[in-house]
Amino acid sequence: MSRVYNIVDFNNISLIDKVSFINLKYFNVEIENITNWKHLYKHVIKFLYNDYREHILCLPNKSFNRDSKIDFGDEAYSFIMDAPEKITDNFYIETNYSQIDFFYKIKSLLEICNINFENLVIIYILENSNIKEVKQQCETRKLPSIDCLPINITKVKQVLTQHFKNGYRLSSHIEINKFRQYYSQELIEENNIIDNIIESVGMTYNNKVFIPENMLDRNVHYEILEFIKHTFKSNRNLISFLALYQKFENNFFDSYISDEKILQEYIKKTEHTLFIHRDYIVKYPHIKDPTDDIEVYLKEQYAPVVIDSIIKYFYNLDEKRIKLILTNIKTIISNTKNEYFHIDIVDLSENTLEQIKNIIHNEIEQYQYISLDRLLELLKERLPYVVEVNSHISDIGLKKALKHFLKDDFSINRNLISKSGENLNTDEVFFNFSKNKYSFKLDELNILKSDLNNTSINFKIIYENSMRISQEEFINLDQSKFNPIIIDSIDEVIEKFCLSDYISIKDINSFVLFPDAGFIWNIFLLESYVAKFSKKFKLVHNNYSERDVYGAIVKKDCPINSYIDLIADVVANSKLDIDKNTILNFICDKGYQSGRSWTNFENLKNKIRLLRNRKGF
Repeated sequence: MSRVYNIVDFNNISLIDKVSFINLKYFNVEIENITNWKHLYKHVIKFLYNDYREHILCLPNKSFNRDSKIDFGDEAYSFIMDAPEKITDNFYIETNYSQIDFFYKIKSLLEICNINFENLVIIYILENSNIKEVKQQCETRKLPSIDCLPINITKVKQVLTQHFKNGYRLSSHIEINKFRQYYSQELIEENNIIDNIIESVGMTYNNKVFIPENMLDRNVHYEILEFIKHTFKSNRNLISFLALYQKFENNFFDSYISDEKILQEYIKKTEHTLFIHRDYIVKYPHIKDPTDDIEVYLKEQYAPVVIDSIIKYFYNLDEKRIKLILTNIKTIISNTKNEYFHIDIVDLSENTLEQIKNIIHNEIEQYQYISLDRLLELLKERLPYVVEVNSHISDIGLKKALKHFLKDDFSINRNLISKSGENLNTDEVFFNFSKNKYSFKLDELNILKSDLNNTSINFKIIYENSMRISQEEFINLDQSKFNPIIIDSIDEVIEKFCLSDYISIKDINSFVLFPDAGFIWNIFLLESYVAKFSKKFKLVHNNYSERDVYGAIVKKDCPINSYIDLIADVVANSKLDIDKNTILNFICDKGYQSGRSWTNFENLKNKIRLLRNRKGF
């Protein structure tokens, strides 16, 4: 005979499968057709709140059984609940529980309010049962017909404690068969139902269920609790589970606590009065993370602090978490490697900040931007006291602090400050840089490249205002010494090397014959001369290079004006096979380009064939 309807037995609570009908009778009040266990729980709480308010109001802002969640709380505590439900204006309950947890909580509340179990009756029917028949039986208050005893929770825990000390693996046919054997009483429930019951009475980790009481020596458990109490008394508001695990790691060798995750689950199940938020034990429910604690500590130091000192002070946090906060909180500034300070220790008045902004505005008007390096130089010249009163902070730290103070008034891209809302045009920056400098070095260009977050230097833009006189040095075009007489003399020397329409610039490897031009002759100066000053020659190349010179010196009356035409002619005049690797190796060896690659090689190949046909090769 199958079950028709059932009544919840608070003395023998068990897991219930899917139901299609729930009724609640509280003393003489009856509510029918409750849709789910959550709604049932809300009805019970409302009844008890109205009739036993003095008992219920003794329970706010705490958990009263089975887990560490806040069961009841005012509006301030509702924000840490997973699924808060409002009962009255300032009374909320947690409703994110399983069916079996709801029953245990209702049982606890009945005991707290001294209500006999018979005065609160929960009647339910499993899915696919005859609802009409159930209603009739409910009206006559007949007892339910039961074909077997429900599974006993206490006995389940005994079996797990005695025979599954290393944990019970869920969804395992071997484990479920062993459990049925040890239970020593016929169980008609399906395997998945038994698994659900086992999971509800223990602690699940990595698909294994443990009985918390068997997992750790009680002395170690008490040591952990004492450590937590001592930490909270020492003005620390939270403890990360990783730090807690690392603190007691040597004590866990003979236990089933193998990492911080299982330790967290263990604490949740065994210590219901502790507040847990994410992977922290927190002193108060509103505390979310250790950011505030670290910020307060750094403010109180009034100087940069090395990370080892920070880690030592915050023994309640793991090192990884501390470093993550130090590198991600905008108000915490890196001073030097492994040294940090809080922005609030920077001595910078509103008046001084306005003076700094005026300096920046003037520089932007003239140059479009100002780098933080340049700003610091100007502060040392014009407002030296800014650096003096912050002498405990490094130049790097002070520049980072300035970025923080200026971020709302200007656009700051890495190391460059520009007008608010203005995206710097990198070509314009390079152009203005070279235009406004009498001379500069390659290192300065690389710094500017880094400041702009660029992958390369735009030498073509640079050479619109300047010329290169060596590998490292550049000067403004106005500083050149090339007058018409010297230009004629230099062109005559180049003609002695260039006996045809063009030569590789690398073919000129001696500068003994070149006249004095005010600078020591080298291949970089030659490149600039041909590109900017020569009357008879032009520079044809793929691009300017940062560390070397490539391309060809071509006579101006030669029709070759593009790099592809140059290379096509070079290869057409050679006896090379039209093979990509062969050609690329050849032009690199001759100094026309540095890399052995060519986009759209088919186009070059067609030009070579056309030229050879025209020349009759």
